[in-house]
Amino acid sequence: MRKALTIAWLLLSACATALLLVPFIVAPDTLLQVSVLGRLPGEHDHAGCPVCGMTRAFVLIAGGQWSQASALNSGAVPLYVTLLANSVVAAWLIVSRSVKGLVGRRPRADDSISTVEATKETLPCKC
Repeated sequence: MRKALTIAWLLLSACATALLLVPFIVAPDTLLQVSVLGRLPGEHDHAGCPVCGMTRAFVLIAGGQWSQASALNSGAVPLYVTLLANSVVAAWLIVSRSVKGLVGRRPRADDSISTVEATKETLPCKC
């Protein structure tokens, strides 16, 4: 169960990381044109909407304009920082497990012996 939860968290973290990277990759005008939240059907109460201005705020954060982003949506900066911290922790977990797997793993029966090691074992030492 723990492994399944870790995998689910890592997948969600990958999505969150992509969300953070999009404003750096896609031009701001293009990103704002394709934003779905600005096109909700029917009446929409912008004053009570927790995500109104979030896309524009993330674009501003990507441009280093943190105070303007906070003015558009007061939750944008805390959400951005939380997603960024989560992405860093997920990346750390992936790297640490990869390094641990490379350094700390035991040799397997199917691991091949290199030619240098094989030569050392077959030739007598002339020390």
